[in-house]
Amino acid sequence: HGALRKCSLLQQQLQAARRVFPPKSGRAMAIRHPFLNRFWNFVQENRLILPNQKIVVAVSGGVDSVVLLHCLSLYARAEENELVVAHFHHGLRGPEADADRDFVAGLARKYGLPFFWEKADVAQFAREQGLSVEEAGRELRYRFLEDLSEQLGADLIATGHHASDQAETVLYRAARGSGWRGLGGIPLRRGKIIRPLLFAFREEIEEFARVSNLDFRIDRSNFSLDYRRNVIRHKVLPLLKQNVNAGAEQHLAELAGIFREGDEFLWKEARRSFEECVKQLKSRKITLEKAAFCGYFKIIQKYVLLHAAERLQAFDADFSARKLNLAVRVVCCGQAGRRLFLGGNWILEVGAGHFSLFQAQELPGIDLPFKLDGELPIPELGLVLRSEIVPCSEVAFSRNPLTEFADLDALKQGPLRIRSVRPGDRFVPLGMKGHQKVSDFFVNQKIPREEREHALVLECGNEIAWLIAFRLDDRFKVRKNSKQCVRLSVAYD
Repeated sequence: HGALRKCSLLQQQLQAARRVFPPKSGRAMAIRHPFLNRFWNFVQENRLILPNQKIVVAVSGGVDSVVLLHCLSLYARAEENELVVAHFHHGLRGPEADADRDFVAGLARKYGLPFFWEKADVAQFAREQGLSVEEAGRELRYRFLEDLSEQLGADLIATGHHASDQAETVLYRAARGSGWRGLGGIPLRRGKIIRPLLFAFREEIEEFARVSNLDFRIDRSNFSLDYRRNVIRHKVLPLLKQNVNAGAEQHLAELAGIFREGDEFLWKEARRSFEECVKQLKSRKITLEKAAFCGYFKIIQKYVLLHAAERLQAFDADFSARKLNLAVRVVCCGQAGRRLFLGGNWILEVGAGHFSLFQAQELPGIDLPFKLDGELPIPELGLVLRSEIVPCSEVAFSRNPLTEFADLDALKQGPLRIRSVRPGDRFVPLGMKGHQKVSDFFVNQKIPREEREHALVLECGNEIAWLIAFRLDDRFKVRKNSKQCVRLSVAYD
């Protein structure tokens, strides 16, 4: 009886294996690890890959992309897909990056696949475009993959993003103030791009690589806390798992799925509502009826604005959760003539009974006189600047960049103005001795592009006293011999 039970169990396992890798042309494939079963089921259930499609596989050489290539090579053999290996060299880590490229080239030879690679100077591109190195690398990497797929006539681009990346993305975007769509995390599919490993967490991928004897490269920059994503990965998530809930990573990844489902529903409602209230639709301008718009639920109002921006291809506009909330208030509560700058030269303007979203050729810069011991509203940016003269005994330093304390006598050395950041602006960041370009400061501090576009400075005479909401100039700081001090603060509408 024991032998019969074992035989029956073996037959069940064999049938399961055949369901996962069904025979093709009389060939059956053996399953060596349950991870492959899950990979197959995930791809099939989500219809990520169809038979005979050509796929560009992005391979960095790290464990995630190596496992992705291994799984796809088995899948492609069964489903008659064509694979191409693509590697992007960031030009950042010298010989280590060269070794990564050579390793991936060797992997391509091992699997008998074509290999394409491209090298770019990511650091220089970041400086030229005013981006962080992370942003620049991502932009150039996807540009390479998409261009290659077009040249080769590929149907899909596969990347190695996984469930741990998903959890980190949700936390990162929540901290940045993302809305519903942003909290949906990394999409399973975006255009040609697919993420077949989103079902698995980092530990599962590393375990599969170990038992499958897969070699991979380790990028030491993944452990550097200079990158905010790594702070989430190595500091924040471990603390949550240890002190709040051991399953925090899994719950965050699942939360992304819930937000994506809600996002799909809200987009459907927004498209219907948009058609009800649109008055004028041009290539660079959309006008909507104010009364109908303000009658919708607030979440639908936000999605109507997002849909309008999508129709205009206003991808460079700032539609963070804070800016969306402000836009809704401006439309439904603001007076005719009120304007709100949205980044990328995009403007929301309220009229009589309607409002418009359009792109100006050139946005006017902010340049306004500023008085001590008063406040200055800047409604176009949705903020109010305040200053208050206080005894130096009341100074209480904090890490909050929205409040700074400065020496009163230093600020009295010249007329004060609030103005937009200009190309070539320089200041002495607090704690430094020499001047630094404001643009370089933004890059070094990894300030997102949408936060830089409408950055302001407090100018004293011809010198920058405060890069508002970011850093005080060292020459205007409170000193031991300061007699009176000024509390400077910015509050968002």
